[in-house]
Amino acid sequence: MGPLGRTRAWLLDIDGTLVFTDHLYRQVFEKLLSPLGYDVTDTFYAANVHGKVDADVFGKLLPEGTSQEELLAWSKKKDDTFCDLYREECARTGPPLLNGLGEALGIAQQTGVRCIAVTNAQRGAGEAAIASLRELIPAASIIEGLVIGAECEQAKPHPAPYFEGMRQLGVVPDDCIVFEDSRCATGEERAASACPHPMCPHAHRPARPLQVGYSCWDCCGRAGRGRPALDADGRRAAQVRLLAHLA
Repeated sequence: MGPLGRTRAWLLDIDGTLVFTDHLYRQVFEKLLSPLGYDVTDTFYAANVHGKVDADVFGKLLPEGTSQEELLAWSKKKDDTFCDLYREECARTGPPLLNGLGEALGIAQQTGVRCIAVTNAQRGAGEAAIASLRELIPAASIIEGLVIGAECEQAKPHPAPYFEGMRQLGVVPDDCIVFEDSRCATGEERAASACPHPMCPHAHRPARPLQVGYSCWDCCGRAGRGRPALDADGRRAAQVRLLAHLA
């Protein structure tokens, strides 16, 4: 494993890593699922929605016998609803990005690090998020592309989307650092050597060995059964420490 200074590429998750969107997705699923009789509580959302791809969510929650075409229609409706809510929030208060993101991307730009976004969100949502960042942060122009998990052989937590991002950038695993807000894919990534840099951003020393598929949200901001132990500002501060430390 080479030093962090030799990193050539950052593979960036979007939701919870570049922008905080859980509150918007929660509203989306309340709108979509409440008419079906579901009570979208914190526990329900964490168990049935958070971190999952649309095919798994709707395949489980919609009535048995729902056709593939109907599942795709629900996924599009979810994406359209999210994009509407996201653009409304951006118009009111600006993108819900983490503090320090502009500085971190600026460091990447100055040091020649290339970036690509890798997400399980639908394409419309991913494009809306990246577009909002580019309007606000000049250095966000270094995010060269967008990999959608559902458009790959398998979505995250399988490492296929990360490998697609590497292919598009023309880099190899040892060149890369992955930024995630969840423990997504760390098992497969470790086996595939997709994320070679162990780092914990808690303070300035590794508290335990981690793949960079773990984020500061996990090691600094979650407690118990995956519930946030920090508020949004706390998670933002923790992620800034991670970005600054790795840069």
